[in-house]
Amino acid sequence: MPLFWIALVAGCTATDGSGRHRPDPTVSSNPTETPDPTDDGPPAEGVLLINEVMSDNESTLQNDDNTLPDWIELFNPGNRAVDLADVRIADADGLVWEGGPGRVEPGAVVLLLADEGADPDHLPFTIDGDGETLKVSVGFEVTDEVDVPALPSDVSWQRFPDGDAYWVGTAIPTPGAANSEPSATLDPVDVALSNRMIHQIEWTMNEQQMAIINTSAEAWGWVEMSIDGIRYDEIAIRLKGSASFDLLDGKPQFKVDINEYTPEFRWQNLKGFKLHNGNILDPTRTRDYLSYQLARESGLLAPRVGWAELYINASYYGIYMLIEDYDNKFIEHTFPGQGDLGALFEPNETADGGWGGGDFCVGDVAFNYEEGPFPIDPLVLEALNNASTICGRTPSDENVLQIWDYVDKDQLLKYMAWESLIQHGDGYKSPNNWRVYVDTDYKVHLVPAGAEWTWDYTPQPWAFGGNLADWCIDNASCKRDYAIELLGMADRVEELDLITQFQDLTAWLDPIIDADPRSPHSDATVAGARDSTSTRLQQNPGDVRQDVNATFPGLSASSN
Repeated sequence: MPLFWIALVAGCTATDGSGRHRPDPTVSSNPTETPDPTDDGPPAEGVLLINEVMSDNESTLQNDDNTLPDWIELFNPGNRAVDLADVRIADADGLVWEGGPGRVEPGAVVLLLADEGADPDHLPFTIDGDGETLKVSVGFEVTDEVDVPALPSDVSWQRFPDGDAYWVGTAIPTPGAANSEPSATLDPVDVALSNRMIHQIEWTMNEQQMAIINTSAEAWGWVEMSIDGIRYDEIAIRLKGSASFDLLDGKPQFKVDINEYTPEFRWQNLKGFKLHNGNILDPTRTRDYLSYQLARESGLLAPRVGWAELYINASYYGIYMLIEDYDNKFIEHTFPGQGDLGALFEPNETADGGWGGGDFCVGDVAFNYEEGPFPIDPLVLEALNNASTICGRTPSDENVLQIWDYVDKDQLLKYMAWESLIQHGDGYKSPNNWRVYVDTDYKVHLVPAGAEWTWDYTPQPWAFGGNLADWCIDNASCKRDYAIELLGMADRVEELDLITQFQDLTAWLDPIIDADPRSPHSDATVAGARDSTSTRLQQNPGDVRQDVNATFPGLSASSN
């Protein structure tokens, strides 16, 4: 790390008629006594402002020793340079940084690390993640005093634009650079796993670990990892997949556990993720992104998706879909307050990773417990077993009414509609890739998984291989309620304009897919998958409406 990190930053263009950007704050701020440098007239000489603060850095800025310090960025809004020897920074406990060599030119920023370090660019205190008051003085004059609120991990508190009196929390921190447009949410995963962003992942693996990992047994090994320049000495990985499974001499899929060896390790608030290769089911590299987005926008528990380029021992493995893992943080995103309390199961996998073949309507179930408190809450198992027992009976109105005591009706019907709209060839229609979540009210939910084999076929809304969905369709009332959700899901596909998203993503990803040295797909295969996806994105909503209208004439998405 250089002694001081100083950079010139450009002013931001106004986005409203007032000459300043004034979005609604995403974190409430306390008023400060800081003069607004955008007021008429030049600011006072010899002024430094706190411009950005991070109090819980998990993966935004790293020291040479791989530690992840809190940090403060100062900004000079004045018309002359400020000598850092004249600067003092104090925290709420009265610990003071006594300045150092160098100067901050007009319009420049200086980045200081708040990690109790002794070097001149290290502050003698850390920043309290539950809230902190920071004070800056130049000479004998206090030039800034800021109340920093409690902030989530990897979220900064920044002036927007640089030097402005307006403060906002953002999951797009900019240490040492101009403050950018604030993020729409304060969840770093929403920013990291979004379109138009391809992360760079580099793994270093010794021969012993390669031998452990490179097997169909899907054994865990460890690698050193760098992701977007943030280094991790030891994280766990293994190969994964069935039809898409491949070994290291091809283009394998991976499961990544960041905190296996160091529990506090995170990347953009993620403890782990999966890297999908698209080898068999998604040559377009877009279907996970589109399908899970539709699920989340429908209120279902579904992972967020981004992209990454992978290098192993400096060998380029090409483009991958980077998919949020099914863990407590994943649960918390959709069900706030339930992340450490809800129970997640993978019915088709046994505890040792083998094939389970689990389903409902068979009496007591034996699903693999994937995430949640241990030991398992007996009421969770009771909810699963009661739901399974009830749907093992005839689908009478009485039994259907009773099952809603244990199954979340709205979520089940939305899940079924989601699978039918995308015609999920590898999900609960098979059944193969799907999961089960039991919430803190002991209601059962079906959870989307394995959404690569989608947008290939005409919908078949009345056909399910999964027992619980098939049981519902065999009851006239449940089938009608499901049909209403089908119509709502068809509308949602069009409201989200998934076809335009797909076209834009295809144009963006095309040169990266074309340069992938390990992809098994020919240009013709990729083109065919894109044609199929485009066709089905445009036609499936109408096809579903026709199916519903043929069975329930006059039904609408707003029907009671």
